[in-house]
Amino acid sequence: MASVKHGGSFYRNDVVGYNGGSGRFYGYKLLKRVYVEEIDAHRWIAAYGSAAPEADFVIGSESSVALLTPSNIRSEYQYKWSKDSDYKKGDILSGTGDDGTRVVLLYLSDAEVQRLTPDGPYSGDQGYGGLAHYQVMLKDLVVLKTRGLGSKRFSEI
Repeated sequence: MASVKHGGSFYRNDVVGYNGGSGRFYGYKLLKRVYVEEIDAHRWIAAYGSAAPEADFVIGSESSVALLTPSNIRSEYQYKWSKDSDYKKGDILSGTGDDGTRVVLLYLSDAEVQRLTPDGPYSGDQGYGGLAHYQVMLKDLVVLKTRGLGSKRFSEI
C-alpha cells in the first residue's frame, strides 16, 4: 500500500487516514459529501476501515460510518491511501529531497525500503524505512531502469 499527504485535497472514494504500527493504514473511505442545512455546513459521510501492507482497504461493520468535517480530515487524517504501488521487490527508486539531494533507494516491500545514498547532510550513506516515510520525504519518486538491457526494471533482471 502507499500513502502520501493529501495537502487538503480529497475527493469522493478517497481513503484518508494515518499510518499505524506494522505498516498498517487506518482511516476513512469518503463516500459522499453532503450539505447539512440545519448547521449550514458540508460534511463527509465516511466509512472507517484499515489496510494491512500489500492488502486492500477493508471497511469495518455498518457501525463504522461517521460524518467528518473537512477541517477534521485536514488536521487528523492527513494521508491519502492507495492500493499497492507498482514497485516490485528489487526495484531501484530515486527521489529528490527538500534540499535538492538525489536519494537512491532499494525497494524490498512497502514496510522495508533500503536507502543507498544520504538523504541529507547529517545522514549516513545507508539507512532504511517504510515506503510511506520516503513518499512523504521525497518528491518525484520514480523507478530507475537499466541501460543497455532493453530498459528493464532492476527487479526484472
